[in-house]
Amino acid sequence: MLSKEEIELFLDKNVSIGVPHSIMEGQLFFYYGRLIYVDFDEIKLETKNGFKIVPIKMIQDIHEDRRKYG
Repeated sequence: MLSKEEIELFLDKNVSIGVPHSIMEGQLFFYYGRLIYVDFDEIKLETKNGFKIVPIKMIQDIHEDRRKYG
């Protein structure tokens, strides 16, 4: 699990967030968007179609993305 402090480094940036895939075990599913909020339990992404809240305990990967959101 990534820490809140590690995730906060990406605040206000376009990111890809990897969480465990619900069907394909051992694979990650990615959410894409602009990271707009981080607290101790969850993050909020602004996506093309709205917002997505992801629990921090599920996040296994985060990296900058060149796509534009919001």
